[in-house]
This record gives sequence, C-alpha cells and structure tokens, in this order.
Amino acid sequence: MCFLRSIIYIQIFLISFCFCNVAEGRGSSLHYPSIKGTVVDSASGKSIEGAVVVAQWTKLHGFGLTYHTQEKLTETQTDKNGAFTLSGINAWFVEPPEMIVYKEGYLPWRNDSVFPGGNKTKDNEWVNNAVYRLEKYEDKYTFGQIESFIDSGIMGYDQNSLPLFTEKMRKLSSERRKRQDTLININFHAKIIDAETNKPVDGVIVIASDRRNKYSHGVSDNKGIINISGDYPMLEYPPSIVVYKKGYIVQSSWDFGGDSLHPFKWQTGYVFRLKKCDTQRSWNTLDRLIGQLDEKSNQFLRNIIAREKAEK
Repeated sequence: MCFLRSIIYIQIFLISFCFCNVAEGRGSSLHYPSIKGTVVDSASGKSIEGAVVVAQWTKLHGFGLTYHTQEKLTETQTDKNGAFTLSGINAWFVEPPEMIVYKEGYLPWRNDSVFPGGNKTKDNEWVNNAVYRLEKYEDKYTFGQIESFIDSGIMGYDQNSLPLFTEKMRKLSSERRKRQDTLININFHAKIIDAETNKPVDGVIVIASDRRNKYSHGVSDNKGIINISGDYPMLEYPPSIVVYKKGYIVQSSWDFGGDSLHPFKWQTGYVFRLKKCDTQRSWNTLDRLIGQLDEKSNQFLRNIIAREKAEK
C-alpha cells in the first residue's frame, strides 16, 4: 500500500513539475495547434507578401526527456497582409519550433540565432502571434552568407515536404551564379611598409586573383604604393590577395600559421606591414599558395620562385 502511495505521489510531482515549467516557459511540453504571425519591412513597417515561413518541431523522449526527435516540418507563405498561419500541429511538443522567415531582397530571420554570425539571443525567441521585422538586403552581405545561415537552421529536411522553401533556395543559388557571370571594375590602392622601420618597401609583388580565370598584379614603387585595377566577376567574396617580396613573410588572404592577413575587403588606403624573415621561409610559404589561385597566378608564382632560386 505504501509502495502504491509512493508511486502516486511521484506521478503527481512529475505532473506538477511539467505544468510549472509550462507556466514559466522553460521548454517543457506545450501544445500549439497552430502558429500565427505577421511579417513586415523593418524600416517602413509595410506588410511583406510571399515570405516563406518554415517551422521545425521536435519532441523530447526517454526517461527524463533526454533526447530530441524531429516530429513535424511544415511551411507556408505570407498573404498580401503579411499574415501567415502554420496549422496541422496535432501533437504535444517540447519547446517552441526552430523557425525561419525569408523573402528575396531581405535578410533571413531565425528564432534561434541572429544573421550573419549566428549568435544566440533571447531577443529572437519565438512567440505566437508575433510581428517579424525583416531587414532589407545590403551589399555588405553575400548571398553565400544568407544561404549558409538558412541551411544551418533546417538541417536534413525532406525537400518534398518543403516545396516553397526549396524554390526559394533555388532562386538564391541562381542569384549567386548570376553574380559570378557579371564583371565589375575593382580598384585596389594600398601602401606597403616595413613593420620595424615603418619605411616604404618597393619591389613588392601584389597579386589579386579570383581563383578561377582572372588575376591582376603589380609592383610597389619607391614610396611603397601599389595600384591594381581590373574587371572581376562579381563573386561572393573579394579577390584573393598575395603580397610577396623575398626576405619578408608572405601575406595573403589565407592564414599560414598566423603570418598572413586576416580576411579583408578591397579598400583604398590599406597598409601592409611586412615582417622580415629568411629567404627559404618566403619561398616555402609562397610555394604553399600555388594551386589555390587561378592557373595564371599559379604559373606566375612558380616563375618567381624559379627565377629567384636561379639567381641565388
């Protein structure tokens, strides 16, 4: 009798615990028959029609609710008033859904992290009947960043279950391809100085490569000034840069043991501070770059190494 009474007490405790967590919003079992909301332009406040809304629901299982399973994956689009309803949620789930809102020309919104870095924030936590404010796309972001941010929010989804979402992603990939076929003129102006003396360094070779079929190069003058100009495909990322002079640590868009530059954009007035090193180290680093640029740049680097070794 005492054993039966203990079981009853335990059951009452567990039920009370679940209800307390629901009241406090800490992610225990919640029943959402539907999700409703409105999507608007963050600047104008106007409704956004045709935004795709995707929700991925999960459920906890096991003793103590220790693991998740994907329970429901659904999508819809906003109407002319920017409103949407995701219905057909006929199960008891844990936690709000992982949710994405996306429209061409806007930055994607997710309830679990913030674009573009994916930082977690409580400001983006999901609530029902919310107003979702989308920020317009800016050129400082790439389509690749958007694509990656969206993809990482819905992992391993069944494309047949999300036709609207899949079509949006196809359009996004198409925009990336269009940019690669569009040429734009890029001018790169920089100054190169010795890191110890702060004096200008002349004769420094600077290569700019799109890693496919386009490259430009130049040599710094006696004032350490370098100017490069060329028509480049409008790629998702700026051309790769290699800065080289024998006897100095090679700088590039890749990080070789902390010697190279942090990723940077083409900008006027960039100052390269070169540190001296032995000649063999210069050659070794330059040799590691071969194969990571376009074919002409690779051959250009090979010729430099061969010429300098012959002179030695």
